[in-house]
Amino acid sequence: MKKAIFLLFIFSLYFTQAYSQKEGLNWYFGYGAGLKFHNGYPEPLNDGSLITVEGCSTISDYNGNLMFYTDGITVYNRNHSIMYNGTGLLGDPSATQSGVIVPVPDHPAIYYIFTVTNLDIGCPNNGFCYSKVDMNLDGGLGGVVNGEKNVELIAKSTERVTSVIHHNKNGIWVIAHEWESRDFYAYLITSDGLDINNPVLSDVGIFQSGEFAKGKGYMKVSPDGSKLAISIMGMDKIQLFDFNDETGEVSELLVDLFVEDSPYGVEFSKKARFLYATERYGNKVYQWDVQAGSPQAIIDSRTVIGTLASKKGGAMQMASDSKIYLARQSKYYLSVINEPSFAGTTCDFQEIGVDLNGSQSQEGLPSFIQSYFNNLFIITQNYCLYDTIFLSLNDTTDIDSVYWSFGDPASGVNNHSTELFTFHRYEQPGDYNINVISYHLTTTTEANQSIRIYNLAKVDVGSDTAICIGDTITLYANHDTGYIYKWLDDESLNKRTLKISEEGYYWVEGKNLCNTDIDSVYLYVRELPEVDLGRDTTIKYNSIVMLDAGYSNDYYLWQDGSSNQYYDVDYPGTYWVEVTDDIGCKSSDTVSITAIPFRVYMPTAFSPDNNGVNDIFIPRSTYDVEIDFELTIFDRWGEIVFKTTDIKQGWDGTYNGMKCPNEVYIWHLNAATYEQNEFFGGATQMIGNVTLIR
Repeated sequence: MKKAIFLLFIFSLYFTQAYSQKEGLNWYFGYGAGLKFHNGYPEPLNDGSLITVEGCSTISDYNGNLMFYTDGITVYNRNHSIMYNGTGLLGDPSATQSGVIVPVPDHPAIYYIFTVTNLDIGCPNNGFCYSKVDMNLDGGLGGVVNGEKNVELIAKSTERVTSVIHHNKNGIWVIAHEWESRDFYAYLITSDGLDINNPVLSDVGIFQSGEFAKGKGYMKVSPDGSKLAISIMGMDKIQLFDFNDETGEVSELLVDLFVEDSPYGVEFSKKARFLYATERYGNKVYQWDVQAGSPQAIIDSRTVIGTLASKKGGAMQMASDSKIYLARQSKYYLSVINEPSFAGTTCDFQEIGVDLNGSQSQEGLPSFIQSYFNNLFIITQNYCLYDTIFLSLNDTTDIDSVYWSFGDPASGVNNHSTELFTFHRYEQPGDYNINVISYHLTTTTEANQSIRIYNLAKVDVGSDTAICIGDTITLYANHDTGYIYKWLDDESLNKRTLKISEEGYYWVEGKNLCNTDIDSVYLYVRELPEVDLGRDTTIKYNSIVMLDAGYSNDYYLWQDGSSNQYYDVDYPGTYWVEVTDDIGCKSSDTVSITAIPFRVYMPTAFSPDNNGVNDIFIPRSTYDVEIDFELTIFDRWGEIVFKTTDIKQGWDGTYNGMKCPNEVYIWHLNAATYEQNEFFGGATQMIGNVTLIR
């Protein structure tokens, strides 16, 4: 019997390892708050262990699977437990940015956590440091490497750190700012690791010293790597620079952008057209048009695009959907700018943008490599055969048109689409390469993704069957991989096969990433067939014993290969038969048949009185066959009284015509058959005596 049960699963996708921008799909921040963006929109996460007021960072792998996260002091693994050796880092949850996590290119198991200090009064300036994480440690959960923990790069730093991918895509820049200095430090991480000895120094902007508030406020590089902005809380302004993502240099100051009350969070729109900022002690949200022209034109473009419901505007962070999210202190939601590439209030600021499902935001949001939010990637839902596979891009900003190729030429004209939000139906399981080209004015952008289409679950344990008592049969659910099995509703029986020997009803549930299937079978247990050749017996020379293997069996096999119910035996030996019934159950029996041998028997007395009873002393033999025979009889004095070579000739008790007296006579016998076998054993010599009685 069959029963199909539909289940919905979300699958991991298969990508080439590169900067897929899915490293930023998981966020952990605030008081146990979190978000995930795997389906193109934010969904709350409430499984995090982080408790932080401000700085934090989260990293996922290139498939969007969570790796670990930190507040700059404690590192939590993907199971939300403290990572091995993951305590005592020199960041601070009350530092503006506290830290950022950076993977080592081409080494997916190696990461650096860069931390910055807290500049509050009474706190030590722990500077700008790094700690190395190896995901091979602790059984794959990762650990901070002993000997490469809290390694100092800058002795005194501000509370700022940001990161962006190198222009050639083969490296990553991490930028920090020295305290009591004008210097920006840009460190390059390549496949060779962190270049500690050759930071790029840029002596630009203001000399950051004195009042600690000058070292507070976010620093961000634009997602395209062209601009850098730094909010200086203690001076009520934001400084805007050009950034060279090829050389790591920060240019001379482009412009000072002023806010009314302590700028804190800053963020760029995707193409660095607009810059946004929040106020630490105010409630305004600002926008500047960075491409307005002259410095004064940029200054004059300032627009208040939103007013927060309460003071203390927090961090701003772009997400994979190209929206900018705003942290809100002690709120159970984040605010959002829905269209950050639009000018003025058309950017659509929304006070209650994302509900955090009972968790609480504080002032910080995770710091990421900003480039994660610059490129397009494909979002897809459903991965099973015959499903409607929905496809879209993570960001549709500035897209005029698209051209999709689904990697499925067998579908003919349906292998392509020009719909922005599209779908496809695959008719065969397998791996498919999806490509989309997006067009904006004269530019094109391409995104690729490989997906695996899975076959629907199917189990088949066969038809009802029978076995012989004492035998075992193995049931196979199927021969595919990627299944979870359950036999007889027993979670412990979670393998593809089941060995059984008892009669009854058996069923299996097989579940793959698409659905669940059930199949069942009834097992009959058959008694063994009956066979009895009887007891061991004897056989006489030149006779036949018939063996009977029974009439109720279907197949017979005798020791010589014959296959009849009956078997005629004409010679001694061991005989066996194997009988088989209609389903192959077998029994066997063996019988031993021995020969009745040739023997000569001599009487012990005789009375030759002619009364017709025992009148002649004559040998008796088992078989009447020709033999070489000699019989000699002696009286008590050793005289021969009778001699013959004919076994059929006996002594009548006379010698030379005279009756011999009553007494005991000695006889000698020699006999030999003319053949030797189980019946005839060769020469026989016998000596005995016989009493003559008259």
